[in-house]
Amino acid sequence: MSQAQLTDNFSDGDFTQNPTWGGNDTSFTINNFFLQSNGPNVAGSKIYLSTQSTSINQTEWSFLIDLKFNPTSTTFTRVYLVSNSINLSGALNGYYIHIGNTNDDFIKLYKQTGTTTTELFTGTTSLGASNLKFRVKVTRDNSGNWHIFSDKTGGTNYTSEGASINDNTYTTTNYFGVYCEYSTASRYNLYYFDDFSIGTLIADTIPPHIQSINVVNANRIEVYFNETVEQLSVENTLNYSVDLGIGPPLAAQRDLIDSKKVIVDFSSAFTQGLNYNLTVYNIKDIAGNLLATQSMGFVYNVPQMYDVVFNELMVDPSPPVSLPEYEYVELYNTTNAAINLQGWKLKYGSTEKTLPSSVIPADSFIVITTPAALPFFSSYSNVISIDGLSSTSLTNTGSTLTLSDNNGSLIHAVTYSDAWYKDNNKIDGGWSLEQIDPLNPCGGADNWKASTDISGGTPGRSNSVKGNNIDIIRPDVLRVGIIDSVTIEVFFSESMLGNSMSSVSSFFVDNDIGMPLQLTQQYPMYASVILKLSSTVQPFIKYKLTVDTLITDCSGNRISAKNFAYFGIPQIALPNDIVINEVLSNPPTNGVDYVEIYNRSNKIIDLKNLRLTTKDTLLNELTSIKVISTGSYLIFPGDYLALTTSAAKVLGFYKTPNPQNFVTMESLPGFNNENGIVVLADLANTAIDLFIYNENMHYPLLTSFKGVSFERIHYDRPTNDPSNWHSAAASVGYGTPAYQNSQFGVAVAGDDPVSLSPDIFSPDNDGHNDVLNISYKFDEPGFVANVMIFDAAGRQVIYLIKNELLGTAGVFSWDGITDGNQKATMGIYIVFFEVYDLSGKVKSYKKTTVLGGKLN
Repeated sequence: MSQAQLTDNFSDGDFTQNPTWGGNDTSFTINNFFLQSNGPNVAGSKIYLSTQSTSINQTEWSFLIDLKFNPTSTTFTRVYLVSNSINLSGALNGYYIHIGNTNDDFIKLYKQTGTTTTELFTGTTSLGASNLKFRVKVTRDNSGNWHIFSDKTGGTNYTSEGASINDNTYTTTNYFGVYCEYSTASRYNLYYFDDFSIGTLIADTIPPHIQSINVVNANRIEVYFNETVEQLSVENTLNYSVDLGIGPPLAAQRDLIDSKKVIVDFSSAFTQGLNYNLTVYNIKDIAGNLLATQSMGFVYNVPQMYDVVFNELMVDPSPPVSLPEYEYVELYNTTNAAINLQGWKLKYGSTEKTLPSSVIPADSFIVITTPAALPFFSSYSNVISIDGLSSTSLTNTGSTLTLSDNNGSLIHAVTYSDAWYKDNNKIDGGWSLEQIDPLNPCGGADNWKASTDISGGTPGRSNSVKGNNIDIIRPDVLRVGIIDSVTIEVFFSESMLGNSMSSVSSFFVDNDIGMPLQLTQQYPMYASVILKLSSTVQPFIKYKLTVDTLITDCSGNRISAKNFAYFGIPQIALPNDIVINEVLSNPPTNGVDYVEIYNRSNKIIDLKNLRLTTKDTLLNELTSIKVISTGSYLIFPGDYLALTTSAAKVLGFYKTPNPQNFVTMESLPGFNNENGIVVLADLANTAIDLFIYNENMHYPLLTSFKGVSFERIHYDRPTNDPSNWHSAAASVGYGTPAYQNSQFGVAVAGDDPVSLSPDIFSPDNDGHNDVLNISYKFDEPGFVANVMIFDAAGRQVIYLIKNELLGTAGVFSWDGITDGNQKATMGIYIVFFEVYDLSGKVKSYKKTTVLGGKLN
């Protein structure tokens, strides 16, 4: 403890008064309230500043050093604690702290007599190779005993640099100051200093005490004292005892780096979950103050999966609401025991970082951020930083985060998405994602939403959206992918409890395959499992995999009645085996595109062998080729699948009975809102289907096409017949991803070569009989058709088809829109269908239809 006799933090922006510094004044400046070196920009320069100080006996010095370079034996700094001369670059008598050495990067204490320097002490804390920012505290008592402390983070959590040393050569002083020497000119302005304080050292008469206990493993604890403890007393094993039959330790050792920490090992193992009491006796601090007896409780608790969970994520802090503009991750301790995260691993994307020693108290939080953010989070409780976590490390749109303990065991994983905000006003930055119920750690999108706190988030405290959100939904078996002829992958609708599906006996395949030989769970989400089968999967056989009903999700819900899925050897997709069935190219605000495909063949087809792309018509080549699925994804005959970058975002705007029939792609081709080309291609870039769209194909009476999908009327009709496409109905919210289209229609052919269906149609875009289907069927090919529609008064309302070459059968559709781009009125209409061939044969047909609607 000390009382300041000199203090200067340069908050007045000046070093010429209060106190007055002298020396090479033009070679220093004040920058952002730091004392900064400022030249000259010449190699071999030596610069200094000093101020009056007469404190040496019973004195404490402290200061901050920030060096923006790697110090060396020729480019270094000294802080003179004691000097009899104002000129710190000449001969003097005194003591100084030296930073910058040839063989190490430790703090050193030197004595200087004239121009001769003598090393007295070398510290034990490695400061690092470059960009050193650290704080130093030095004490000297009346007997000449020097003791050095440091905090390499720049804070005030000092640890001892080692045992004190004695030197009483000089007992008076006149000056204190800083000295910089650099052999490289570019270092001239890279020395920073701050928070100088010199005060009277007050004798320590207070005994030490235990601050905390960290349980390392079943036989070791770490005891943290509030100050440096005397080595002899803390390493005496008779000075410790643990109750419940544990007794005294085998060994006790004061930590080599942190002299306030003692590592204590016991021969008897602690029992998981038991509350123990450690009692210490006769522990001394370095001033000789005696702690006679103290007891403190601890619990041996090996953290299990979900004991610590991701609870809040600030992945897009810009523009800020009122929180610091930095990314952060908040963890929550769900247990009733403190947990030390030392050695735990935090992985975000492909980057993995080791967490420092940091304790999360029971039922409490810890916030992890970048080192640069720490000063801005000083008012928040329990905040730590990790090197490498920057202000842009966490992907805004989504990524996977995993947390594992120091043994590599998974504690929690979460794959977040910007669709989790569920608020278009908060998706663009400044708001955190908060977990609703921390006891539902696998709830995914259903258990996260944007913070509602007025600051934009709640780092270090209970979430603003916190509430009960128990998972009662039973998981499904989604699908089975085939890796090779003896290996399959089973996908579930959510993360599963690994222990519940660890046995091969939980899986069974029909057609004489039976139980698999081997099982591999897929880390870290445990939403799939790879099975090695006992025999080869044969072509042209449809297999059924069944999962034991005792398998559960991570909340304990057993598998649903959908505990099975089919698979088989896929076949090669040929053109029109799979067709483009629906396209959303102009999504709602903050929505995303999707492309729906339909398997109209009798084949099992693997999407890993297909690509979604577009086409450059000038170069006549496919462009922007995108992988649909990196792994096996089977589509069966009659299946609809929606391809998109975010199923959650699509489901936020459109309802579907098949929410599991979405394939999430890393990216989609860039489809223009108004017009473009969608191509489904094989690995050889052969088009399986190609759809050319433009806004003229939409129902023209819509006030806006934003958020309205193009729907194919029937998958057996030609893809690029414009009359085979229509806007999705308003009644379904203008989109039907992953299920039958609202405008789906089957033309009913009659006995006549030309027939109409339905008898009455109502083109109001409600999804019910919105188009009139005009079917034709001839015994011979080669006819050319003209189709015109007249009202009951004989006036032509639309020339639907002009001189179009026909096949032997097909369908045209009319959506009730006239040539004048108006909706035809309700009433009776005549369809005039005329065909002719090159031989001059002409046939014509007249059919009657009724255009109906709702009466106002």
